[in-house]
Amino acid sequence: MGRRITINHSKRKKMKILLQIIFMLITSVCISCNDSEAIAGKPEAKIAQFTLQCGGTYYRGNINDENKVIRISGITNRKAITGVNYQLSGGASISPDPQKVKRWETEQQFTVTSSGNQLTSEYTVLLPELQEEPETSHKVVIGYLPAHDFDFDVQFDNIHWEYLTHINVSSAHVKSDGTLNTDKVPENKLRQIRTKAKEHGVKVLISLNKNSNGEFAVAIDNAETRSALVSNIVNFTQANQLDGFDIDYEDYNHWNTNSLVAFAEALHEAKSADMLMTCAVICWKDYTTKWQEYFDYINIMSYDRVMGNSSTPGQHASYNDFVNDMNYWITKFQAPKSKIVGGLPFYGYSWDNDVNKDEVGAIRFNGILTHFGKTYDVKEIADADQFGKTYYNGRPTIRKKCQYVMDNDFGGVMIWQLFQDAYQEELKLIKVVGEVIMQE
Repeated sequence: MGRRITINHSKRKKMKILLQIIFMLITSVCISCNDSEAIAGKPEAKIAQFTLQCGGTYYRGNINDENKVIRISGITNRKAITGVNYQLSGGASISPDPQKVKRWETEQQFTVTSSGNQLTSEYTVLLPELQEEPETSHKVVIGYLPAHDFDFDVQFDNIHWEYLTHINVSSAHVKSDGTLNTDKVPENKLRQIRTKAKEHGVKVLISLNKNSNGEFAVAIDNAETRSALVSNIVNFTQANQLDGFDIDYEDYNHWNTNSLVAFAEALHEAKSADMLMTCAVICWKDYTTKWQEYFDYINIMSYDRVMGNSSTPGQHASYNDFVNDMNYWITKFQAPKSKIVGGLPFYGYSWDNDVNKDEVGAIRFNGILTHFGKTYDVKEIADADQFGKTYYNGRPTIRKKCQYVMDNDFGGVMIWQLFQDAYQEELKLIKVVGEVIMQE
């Protein structure tokens, strides 16, 4: 009697194992579909199946087609995610590519476009149980990126996203009536930047500057146009799925401190709680101690002390000026160190007649290397701060400034601007920044 029971139990166990194997094979076939194996049929912009893999475990999303929301439960650690499998409607495409997402958030946005670009759908993948892990570095590296730059197509694919935390897209321009001139930030470029940044977990902000001299000032001096401007900034940020906005107020000849602070306060009240608000500032105008209360990060433009149209050549961004500017904002405007972000110039100024510079005598770091590299060792140029009557920040000075930020526990660094960096991979200033700021 006992032996017969043992045999039946053994058979049942073998049958259970066989069924488990069959189920696993069927499941693996189902989840192996990706964007290249879209469901055939009429054009739709639809995600039919979405699964995240954590090692040998698969978490299949619960898709709400009406709200375009995919909910995936059970994942608490983003670092445990090792793969993505998904299935789209016939001929559809998805952006960004889920398989290229470097850092998963509790809410991840995807755009699905049908075959022939007839329809688009915005999907949100929710990971409600995802927990924030301790950061290895709390410092920020904010890079300005002009969407209209002549070097965009050459330099964009060479950006070192792993060394960046934020991108400030430059620039939408403030008009006197409170509307925005967005000609310099075309939708296709903005989408391209946003897609690539999101793949690397980099936040994207729109930077706001004046449309022409005095227009920004006029817009914020009047309560009605100020209110319109605030609404337009918040709406533009939301409509383009950006993480926030940056105020780069450079109407220095039209300075009204009261209007500036009122504008910052209104903007802070109007934005959503998760919308980032940063600014670019100088050290020779009054902002009051109220200013810092409204911003997440304050980017100090610690450069342009001497410009190329000056009669006396000189360094425009010394290490000492960098240190003084950071501490000025602590003492004068009572900004906490965690908000203060030191500006690094990826350019210089030249008084050499044979150097190809712009109308104010400025020349990019890559231009400096190209010009003087015809005669001198390019590594020697990259490690200097001056060649001839051309002044800039070479790699040692950039490293020294970054180390000061780390040693004194400031918020991080800001770069103007990414497309000015060296073309040569081994000479890029951004690599120096990353080596220091992103150190564990």
